[in-house]
Amino acid sequence: MSEAGDSRRNSIELIGAKAGTAMPAEMRQALHLRGLVPTSIENFSKQELRAYQQLKSKSTDLEKYEFLAALRVLNVNLFFRLVLNHFRDIVPLIYTPTVGEACLRYSHIYPFLYPFRTSVGLFITLDDADCIDMVIENYRRSMPEPIDPEIT
Repeated sequence: MSEAGDSRRNSIELIGAKAGTAMPAEMRQALHLRGLVPTSIENFSKQELRAYQQLKSKSTDLEKYEFLAALRVLNVNLFFRLVLNHFRDIVPLIYTPTVGEACLRYSHIYPFLYPFRTSVGLFITLDDADCIDMVIENYRRSMPEPIDPEIT
């Protein structure tokens, strides 16, 4: 992909991660995104209402956890807005007891929690003992911004 294509893809990812459909038209224009993202411009309250309705439509707490995990990656501002404005409803879904169930079922649900090619953590097993430096370097390179976590 060309540098311009990479830049547009990064801009589209920025829209989702920061503002969703609340990104102003001027910013979309400056980032050359016309025709690449939904045309609707909504305020955060409308986004929150729609996301909360989606959350409530899920039939199990684990499905709600999966929805919230994906939302956290796709639109972190909207995720935290939901948490703050619906704290009593959401905390049990992102903390105990639901996280315990998610941990027990992780090998069955992790492919569906996050968008493809999204790094959400560092996975190390005993099989990685001989190549731990490579595993850590792969993690560092996967981050959108250069990082140098203290991993000892």
